[in-house]
Formats: sequence, structure tokens, C-alpha cells
Amino acid sequence: MMSYTNTATSHTTGQIPFSCTESRAKTPCTTHSTPQKILLFLHRCSLPCLILLNLSVLAGLCVLDIFTTFGQHISMQQKWGFIMMATLTFNLGVFFLELHADKRYRKVKKILRTKALAAQHEKRDTEKMIAILSHEIRNPMQTIVAITHQLQKTGLGRKQQEYLHEFEQSGQHMLCLLEDLLQSCETKSASDAEHDIPFTTDNLVQPLQLTFASAASRKQIAFSIINKVDSGHYFRGDLHSIRRILMNLCDNALKYTEKGKITLTILKDKQDYLHFDVTDTGKGIPVDKQQVIFREFERLNHQDENENMAGLGLGLALSRKLAARMQGTLRLVHSTENGSCFRLTLPLPAATASQQKDKTDTCAENPQKKPENISTLHPASSRPDLPAAQGMHGQKSRKKQRILVVEDNSLQSQLLRDLLTDSGEVVCAYNGAEALQYCFDSSFEVILMDLHMPVLDGFEATRQIRNWEKAKGLKPAMIIALTADNTISYRDELFATGFNEILKKPVTQAELQGKLSLYAKHAEPCFQ
Repeated sequence: MMSYTNTATSHTTGQIPFSCTESRAKTPCTTHSTPQKILLFLHRCSLPCLILLNLSVLAGLCVLDIFTTFGQHISMQQKWGFIMMATLTFNLGVFFLELHADKRYRKVKKILRTKALAAQHEKRDTEKMIAILSHEIRNPMQTIVAITHQLQKTGLGRKQQEYLHEFEQSGQHMLCLLEDLLQSCETKSASDAEHDIPFTTDNLVQPLQLTFASAASRKQIAFSIINKVDSGHYFRGDLHSIRRILMNLCDNALKYTEKGKITLTILKDKQDYLHFDVTDTGKGIPVDKQQVIFREFERLNHQDENENMAGLGLGLALSRKLAARMQGTLRLVHSTENGSCFRLTLPLPAATASQQKDKTDTCAENPQKKPENISTLHPASSRPDLPAAQGMHGQKSRKKQRILVVEDNSLQSQLLRDLLTDSGEVVCAYNGAEALQYCFDSSFEVILMDLHMPVLDGFEATRQIRNWEKAKGLKPAMIIALTADNTISYRDELFATGFNEILKKPVTQAELQGKLSLYAKHAEPCFQ
């Protein structure tokens, strides 16, 4: 019986120390010394080991025993070949002398390494494809839709308005299809690359309020967010993925609800599980579809629908995959002809004090506790006649802000200028070098910075602006990154460079006003 194995043996065989003594007895394929095996071992043996072995055996100090066994490495959970071991039996016990692993182990290890490299290359190719689709297709399409929306505000005739409306709806339909494909590719390539950052539930739902409040108002639907979690409680998790799931759920609710209301309720139980319930008063889900709605490319087709709903039927499938990747669940709680309720449940640990201090998700936060119902928009209270500068809270800004837009695409630059006209004085630069010159000659409260530009990109321009502010003792401007990248895989790099916020291009007026209202409420934005 073997009584000792060293660390190297345990590492090679995948067994913990002393477990080899048990595996030898339990392994059915273990065989012991034969003349052929002894000759094979002596042939492979190193010279110092061979000399020691000969002297010990000839002196009668020990008995040589050579055995082979199939090794099953616990880290790989698979058999990779036989191991040849030699033991010297002394009066004190049996000691391990030398080990020779079969060449099949090295072959399997090489195959695994090759497959791992191939997987890495495939992931990079997928991410490259996503970036190209985002920049070359999604970005121009969103620009067209945004400009079409702005055109409808220019006092055109009724027939022209109808044409523009149809044009905008078709563009939105194409965008939905593209977004589903991009999300599918991104989810499959993301593996375990979640961005665990500290956040509050208020930080989490703010973009939902900005996105769906106006959309619900246009359909004469009430949209409300009921947050029953303490606004001062910080959680740690993949904020981007959680928002995406909630966006998908709210978007589905908006598609299939013609009247009534949509409610997002947030609860926390005693086990630190967060529960997000999205409830609507829509058409409901047929019984025969309730078991298959989480399958890919599965769509609901109501017989009374006069038009096809946009999308490929990937939203719920992707959302469930994202939830599972975060050790959570997504399920249909109930669905009747009077509406449906979906529940997202996630185990989110509390963030430590140091993590709260280093948070990078938001520039600043309101220290006052907000009421449970933090945002409710009812069609009766909708006021489209209010100027955009009043922001998301319906209050006028304290003063006109000086805003610098840094964007090399002339169409998007003009669109941003139009969206910001009522918010302050807007100056446009077309690359990072021009932006630096404007900042050196004047001061700006807010800077919208594109990332990829000729001459000088947004990363280096922001870095130099922060150095300039620090050297001159100036108040830091709020710098918002503008990106067409759907993955935003370099989020940490953005915040480390000096950006405060991130917006996906082209942005909506509601999103812009939400970011500007942050600066209006906080005298000095923080940045990492």
C-alpha cells in the first residue's frame, strides 16, 4: 500500500495528497510488475534514478514494484491515459520514486490548448462582427430614424406627416431585428465577462423611466416604476445585463398593451434576492404558447392583430440566458386575457463600503430617500408642449449650459445640435484636436465626446482635457462618451480615462435631458 505522494505527483495525477493510496486499490485497470514493464521503466528512467535503484535493489534494501493505472484528472473530469509509477518498499513503508505519464496525456493537453485558442479567436471574430454591424448598419439606421422623428416637428402637411410616420415605423422595425441579432451574438460570445459594479436600484431604473415614459404616453398608457428597495442600499452585479433584461420585458409589455398600464415593481427578500415584476394589462399569452415563449425565434401571433410586431422572437430567450448567467431566473408568473406578469429573480450581494466608494456607474446620486413610486407617467399628465430644457422633472434649468459636441459625423453632429438647442449654447467640434482647442480657449459644463475620430480620438482628448483641468485648477466638465459599439466592452477603460457617462449613438432627446439634469442637480460631477 502506498503511504506517501508528493505535491508534484498530486498535481500531475489530479489527486489530492494520499488519495493515490486509495485510487490504486479502487482502480480496476491497475496492473503490477511484469518483465516487460520493468524493462520499459528502466528504459525511461533517468541516470541518477537508475543508479539509486540498482544500488538499493542489489543491496536488498527494498523491493521494486512498478504499476500502471489510468489517470483521471479531477480538473478535466476525463481519463487522459495511463501512468507508470515505481515504488521502493522499505521497512518504513512505500515511497514514490518516479512517474512517467503516457504520451496520450500530452496529446490530449495539446488538443485542449488548440481548442481553447480556437475558441478565443472565434470570440474575437464575433466581437468584431458585432462592432462592424453596430457601427456600419445600426448607427446609420438609428440616425435616419432620429432625423425622421425630428422632421415630424417641422410643421409639414398631414400627408407628409403620414409618410414620415410610416417611414419611421419601418426604420424602427429594422432596428428591432438588428438589435435582436446583435444581442444574440453578444450573449453567446460574452461567456463570464460580466461587469460587476456597485449600484442602487434607483441607478438601475432611471434609463427605463427615460426610455419608456414618453413611449407609453404616446400610446395613452400609464407607465410606473414602484421601487420598494432602500435607495441607499448598494448591490453588486452586472448592471448592463440586468437593464437589458428589464428593457426587453418592458418593451414586450409596451408592444402588446393597447390600453391600461404597465408597472415595474422591485422587491428585496430576506435572502438578498431582488425580484423585478413587469406587469401589464395587455392581450395576455395563449395557454398553448406559455410553455414555448422562451424559445428562440418564438413569436406571438394574435389573430386580431392588424400589423406584425417587430422582432425576431429572441428577446425572452436572450433574457432568460442572461438571467441564468447571473445565477438567476426569469419566468412567467401569470397570464390571462387581462394581462401578464413576468418575474426576474437575481441573487445580488450587497456591495462593500470600498466598492461603494469606487462606484463608476453614475456620476452622482441624490442622498435623499425617494418615495416608493419613483416615477409615474399617466397620459392625462403628459405635457408635450413643455420645452425640452425643463428636463425629466418638469423644472426649468437654472441657467443655459455651454455644451461642446465632439462628433466627426456631420449628420449626427447636426442632430445633436438640434436636440440640444433648448438646453444651452451648443458648440460643435469634428475631432479631438478641435475639441482641445475649444476647451483651452473657453469653458464648457458638458462635453459630448465621440470615441473614434480622425486626428485625435475621444480617449486621448478626454485624457488631455482632464490633465488640463487639473493643472489649471478648473472645475471638471461632465464628459459623456458617445459610442455606436453595442457591447461597450471597454466600459472600465472609459471611466478610468475620465468619462462620467456613456450614451449609445444616436441618442434620444429624453436620454440627453436625463444626463443634463444630473449635471444641473450636482454642482461638481465626480469622475474616475
